[in-house]
Amino acid sequence: MIQPFHSAAKAAGRLRPSGPRNLCPVCGRNADGDCRFSENLILCHQGTRFGPPQHLRPGDVIDINGVRWALIRSDSGFDGAAHEFRPDRGITSKQETNVAAPQRRVRQLATSRRLRQFNLGFREALRCPAFELLSADEADRYLPAIFNTADQGLKLEPVVASLASHDPSWKRHLKALRHRLKAIGYQRDNARWVFGIPTPEDIAALGRGDE
Repeated sequence: MIQPFHSAAKAAGRLRPSGPRNLCPVCGRNADGDCRFSENLILCHQGTRFGPPQHLRPGDVIDINGVRWALIRSDSGFDGAAHEFRPDRGITSKQETNVAAPQRRVRQLATSRRLRQFNLGFREALRCPAFELLSADEADRYLPAIFNTADQGLKLEPVVASLASHDPSWKRHLKALRHRLKAIGYQRDNARWVFGIPTPEDIAALGRGDE
């Protein structure tokens, strides 16, 4: 029988709220105290920025810092919006998901910032007039945006792909990134042709003295 929230919290002892120095062990929440946890109970709140892995179902087991925790219910907490985890007793396990939640959350946040920077550069590149009509000042403005943004996207793509392989919610970000990478790749190649800008391969060939 599942205990009511008030009884479960009382039995778990003092619950510590999440915060900047007290990250939620499941989702890494550090901006507020919406998640609460103790040594034998974790209440991970589903919010807009933070929340438990969406694929989990009651009975599933995750690994947190070497300890197995089972999801008991997904409608716990005062407002019914928290996933309730307890140490796994070997009874309710359906599957095990290895989650290094705080580290993964930090990686997701860092990648989100890089995606925003890439998107800003992409929008700036789209504002570039036809290359044949560029003034010198416009060339100084837009060409670095095109080349730098293309390079950023190429470095970012495998990182987003890795996140998408573990979290389906990142697949839409990966799809959008690849679409924009293709578009800005064409724009970069066209700029090289119009302005006679050598490719890295051309520069390397010159260094080797290739014909």
